[in-house]
Amino acid sequence: MAQLARVKAAGLAVREEMGVNCCHANQDKFWVKDPDGVEWEVYHLNYDLEDDGAMFPRGTARAGLPLAKGNACCSS
Repeated sequence: MAQLARVKAAGLAVREEMGVNCCHANQDKFWVKDPDGVEWEVYHLNYDLEDDGAMFPRGTARAGLPLAKGNACCSS
């Protein structure tokens, strides 16, 4: 929230999504564009979501592919 307030105080336009469920977690996030028009995402992980083991066994995605590991980003 401090980073969002700082960006807004600088007069930059932001796109916000607060309390959304994405990538097996609940997150607060916002996007801001740099001078070249590249959009950057800033997010805070609020908490992990429980896996539904019956539908999606741990370590698999909806299409049956392994989940990304490390610092990979989940895009919508």
